[in-house]
Amino acid sequence: LVAENPRWVQPFRTASGVWAAGLCLSFGYLVFRNGYAGRMVRGYAPCREESVIRILRDCAVRMKMKRLPEILYGDWKDPACVIFLGSAKIILSERMVQQLSRQELAVILTHELSHIRRGHLFWRSCFDWIVCVHWFNPLVWAARREFCLCCEMDCDQTVFRVIPELSAADYANLMLKMRKLSLPNRRYPANAIGSLDFLLAKQRLQSILSPASAVRKGCSVLLSLAILMAVTSGSLSGSQNYFYPASAGSTRMERSADHA
Repeated sequence: LVAENPRWVQPFRTASGVWAAGLCLSFGYLVFRNGYAGRMVRGYAPCREESVIRILRDCAVRMKMKRLPEILYGDWKDPACVIFLGSAKIILSERMVQQLSRQELAVILTHELSHIRRGHLFWRSCFDWIVCVHWFNPLVWAARREFCLCCEMDCDQTVFRVIPELSAADYANLMLKMRKLSLPNRRYPANAIGSLDFLLAKQRLQSILSPASAVRKGCSVLLSLAILMAVTSGSLSGSQNYFYPASAGSTRMERSADHA
């Protein structure tokens, strides 16, 4: 099926070597990051405050969750986040907890429990492995960031369903308050990444204060499907033209015809 003396073999081998090197570097970074995170988290102290645990239990009951994750006190990249190390754990900044009201803490814990209940940690890990394999593709990095944004927005909507008395303005003010509380823990706030990144927070605030209509969401889905089909079709067509097997087959058929 391959033409005689193909010219693409050597460039293909070179590209494969570059891809393999990038894969090893990406995989090594992922292993190092997870190991470093695990080492840091193991040094965090568990939360023993009964008031915080009671709020967590109430939020879990509202969300119909039977298993409660452990709460750890520590300074992470965000004042509140979820991490999976054998089991899901919620990491809170103790300084932040002391400056929040009961309702604000309930909102934060509901948001973090939503990550666990919706399986976001597992799918984020899958995206990490996909990025390792497709490290050269900027679309994959953009898709991962968009997925993280969708996870955060999904949890935001879950908070409104679980706590119906919460207004959009109060939730937006809480997000801004958390961002303000997170700044002292960051050496370079402008370059910080995570769920409180400026651009990510801006999109979340827009979704909370000005939610998109059902028609707009439907059009976005249809447009995304159309783009995906166009890219897939173009990729298949380009691959067929570049690795075109008909030349070899037709050559052999012509030779057979000549001999006949």
